Amino acid sequence: MLARVWYVHPQTVLFLQTTATASVQTMKTAAQPSTQRLHLRNLFADGRRYFIEARAGGFRMMTTSKVLFRARRRTNATAILRGQFAPFGDLTRLDLIARITVGHLLSSLLLPSFMASLLVAMPWPPPLIALLIASLYALSWFGHRYNARLQAHDMVWFVQKSLEDVTVSDIPSLEANQPDILEHQRDFEDEWERFLDHLKHQHTPEGHAPPDERS
Repeated sequence: MLARVWYVHPQTVLFLQTTATASVQTMKTAAQPSTQRLHLRNLFADGRRYFIEARAGGFRMMTTSKVLFRARRRTNATAILRGQFAPFGDLTRLDLIARITVGHLLSSLLLPSFMASLLVAMPWPPPLIALLIASLYALSWFGHRYNARLQAHDMVWFVQKSLEDVTVSDIPSLEANQPDILEHQRDFEDEWERFLDHLKHQHTPEGHAPPDERS
């Protein structure tokens, strides 16, 4: 339910070769359009701007863009991106997750509720009225959610682009022949043999084979 209603973007994980403080400062610098950072110009299409607020152990981000044919007006922030830093060996792990704003979530109910109050007074068959009202709520919800998902995607892309110079693409993994893995594997095999021996020596009802033989 939370994934379908509250969150509007899958969780994204980045591994960085820098500290949390330096990462936030890099993003704040990248959020300011400059001719010295022309490689980030696509992030500011349609007059998009990013607002980053440092939080304990992470940050919060919102974004808005220009309204078409209204230069002095801007769109509302419909999604909030939260970033949380955590140490990961010599690297820094950054978890990104985006949710819809409460105001945008509630606004998806306003127009359908107003139209529903008019439709219930129409001299139409009740099943038709119910279908129209349900369609209004569904269309409004999908439109508002798509808008929030679009803003969340833009913010995640901004974080990825602004931190791409310090992002690690290949995370080293443990090899299968590591001593600790081999030791755990031997322990598991020994315990499994003891378990099978215990089953073999258990009393079984007459005419039934031991559990391991039945399998």
